[in-house]
Amino acid sequence: QLNRWQNTYSEQDLKFGTLGILKNKCFLIDTTGVLTSTNITCSSVPDWLTDPDIRVRAGYDNNVQTKEFTKIIPDGLLTAGSSVQYFFRQQDVVPDDPTVFVMCPDTCRIFPQPNEGASFDAHRWQQFSILPDRWKDAAYGGTAAACMLALDYNDRRGDERAFISLADSNGMIKGPKHGAHNGWYCTGAYLASDGTHDYTRENVGALGQYDAIGGMGAGKITIWKHGGEPGSTFDFYQVKAAESSNTGAGGIGARLSNRAGMGLAAGKFGRQAPTPEMLRVYYKLIFLMTGDLNTSILGPVTDRGSDDVAILEDFLSYGADYLHPRGLWVMGDGFVESESNDPYHASFVTDYLACSLRDPSYYALSGSSVLFPDLVSSSVISSRNHIFTAQNSCIWTNDVLNVNAAIPGATVQLYYEYTPSNGPYIAGTFAPSSASHPYVTLMDGYDLMHLRARLGNSSVGRQVYFMDVLVNTFGSVCPFTPAPSLDAPFNTVENVNFLDNVWGNPMRAGGSAVVSFSLAKKDRVEIKVYDVTGRQVRTLADRTFEAGPQQVRWDGTNDQGQRVARGVYFTQVKYIGSRFVDAKKVTVLK
Repeated sequence: QLNRWQNTYSEQDLKFGTLGILKNKCFLIDTTGVLTSTNITCSSVPDWLTDPDIRVRAGYDNNVQTKEFTKIIPDGLLTAGSSVQYFFRQQDVVPDDPTVFVMCPDTCRIFPQPNEGASFDAHRWQQFSILPDRWKDAAYGGTAAACMLALDYNDRRGDERAFISLADSNGMIKGPKHGAHNGWYCTGAYLASDGTHDYTRENVGALGQYDAIGGMGAGKITIWKHGGEPGSTFDFYQVKAAESSNTGAGGIGARLSNRAGMGLAAGKFGRQAPTPEMLRVYYKLIFLMTGDLNTSILGPVTDRGSDDVAILEDFLSYGADYLHPRGLWVMGDGFVESESNDPYHASFVTDYLACSLRDPSYYALSGSSVLFPDLVSSSVISSRNHIFTAQNSCIWTNDVLNVNAAIPGATVQLYYEYTPSNGPYIAGTFAPSSASHPYVTLMDGYDLMHLRARLGNSSVGRQVYFMDVLVNTFGSVCPFTPAPSLDAPFNTVENVNFLDNVWGNPMRAGGSAVVSFSLAKKDRVEIKVYDVTGRQVRTLADRTFEAGPQQVRWDGTNDQGQRVARGVYFTQVKYIGSRFVDAKKVTVLK
């Protein structure tokens, strides 16, 4: 049947008789009854199958056992550091034509993968790995064992592509491991459609549909070898189908599931998730990305027993030493919204991540429809006060947070853009290690995919942010030395000439507007307000400004100090030295 896949040994496999394991067939006891374990038997043949006609129609061959559903890879065969790359082949049984088949993923394609619903993770094959990756340890020929475990709870929706791409670009993945688990790599600059250069893999993979055979265009190469597990300074763990509340497979807390009362499923639980002991021994930092999901992200929830909350709390607190803490970094535009709906989960957010939910949508709370509002960092991230952006839309529910002041040292680490009349809006919170909170935690209330440089014109901002956080926020937990492979120097990212949208627009009675702009270098700047006839109304500034982001406020008065009339006005910014000129409209209401 179209788009239905069966992952089992085929009876036509030459080794089926040797490798297949006999299992009892299971039957419905009452064919008109409910489909539950109490109405299923795997130890006898029900009476209704004694009728020859029914037996033929049901496809029963009189054998009470079968070798179907034998595990392709038996338990215990793979050891720590093993990595399996695979794809499925779909072929209709009738007609049995070997030339007609579909691959999932399609190894001849990168982005998107149409048969995965569709997947935007940009991979040529699927993969899973056995934690920890011992091949990274110096004892096995590596550089050092991974300090960080990256968890992808946003399967197929693109966060994997963004994370692995920035990891390639900033030194989290060493050169020989580029493209290791997903089968392709960007080797050079790419000229985007808007004429700007973007040097990072995620943009190369996102700007079109790319095939992997016959060449992929300048600067992109296909990886054919089995590269092993992803990452050099981190191990990577994926939760499949995590976007569905009761279908996610292999949550990080699967080993802690409640296994009582499993009926016929007893003993059939998964073993791919790490044990609490593994996390305690092998990792110091967990990075959890949840993308744009905003409900039932962590288990346990109804019909999903994986106790992700318990294992994360155990990782942070077991044997905790505030002088040598572990760390947790969570990034997702609906994570706090999701976990605030259950008391057990909510206490994890407030007590460990030191925050709570103020509002599930920055877009709705702020009333701002600006697609790329500023995302202003605090000194917790960097002393350079970088400005980024988190894309803003009614379809993305960027969480607005509150800081839990009861946690010692808890503070704001990022603000969404705001004006004095309608802010501030907290985008992220940070809590340092202390005697009562012996771990370092960081919570970002937006999707990794939507984090970009200021004005949204480059994903380089994502690279800068990750390097700032890994060096400054978690550097004492997991020492990290960035080795950026970008062709553009980072210190030029925020210093560009531009005029941003005027905030406080429309301007209401007694209100004010803020003109935001930035300079690539020190320059003399004239900022003037004109009415629709072109008549100058007010000079806001005529002086020298330093390089970087700047703001000037207009209180709605003219040069004589009188309130201007209702109507449309224009704020013009002119850089004398560089000859940059731009203007934005402001509507004044009475």
